[in-house]
Amino acid sequence: MALAQDSYINLLRRDRRNYINLNSFKNRNKITDVSIEKIPQILYKGLNESQNMAIYTLVKRALQISQMENNGDEVAITCALEGENPMDVVGIALGEEHSVDVCADTISKSLLMTGIPCAVVVMHNYPTTQTLSLEDIHFFLSYPSVKMMVVVNQQGKVHYICKDENFSYEASRYLYNECTVGLTGRTLIKDIYFSGLSFLARCSEAGLFYS
Repeated sequence: MALAQDSYINLLRRDRRNYINLNSFKNRNKITDVSIEKIPQILYKGLNESQNMAIYTLVKRALQISQMENNGDEVAITCALEGENPMDVVGIALGEEHSVDVCADTISKSLLMTGIPCAVVVMHNYPTTQTLSLEDIHFFLSYPSVKMMVVVNQQGKVHYICKDENFSYEASRYLYNECTVGLTGRTLIKDIYFSGLSFLARCSEAGLFYS
């Protein structure tokens, strides 16, 4: 299920520091207990009560792990959405200052490869992405098992995207390619950001729901 622009995405992941002025992060906001406590309880589209509560818990946990165990750096948590308790099997990937590789964690990678519907929660801390980044979108579309992807920032603001019942991979690939046409390794980070926003604004065309 490779998407176009794979080489671009790999370049962005490997050389992120070439795209971001690290001086802008020296005084970045820290995760506070208040940020964690004010995370909203969202009724996620397509999820039942226990699944909604599980995602709420994992969003809080992502911030707590970043705060207490990962020096404020990024974190990704993966869980299966099937079964009575989605919290039974959870994978946690600890990332770096401005990136996290979900598949670096063996449990997360195993969940993604089983084909069982999964949710991935990511804590981002770079201000150029207050919602899903283009890299997040690429990851979300590349794994059929990822039914939902949730992003929370250091202030506890939450955004998510999910595959609806009428989701079309072909339509999503076409839309993604259309929104990323012309991007190269020299593209400015703000233009990459707006390409992602363009995809999110039109994602319903491919059977995706974004909030």
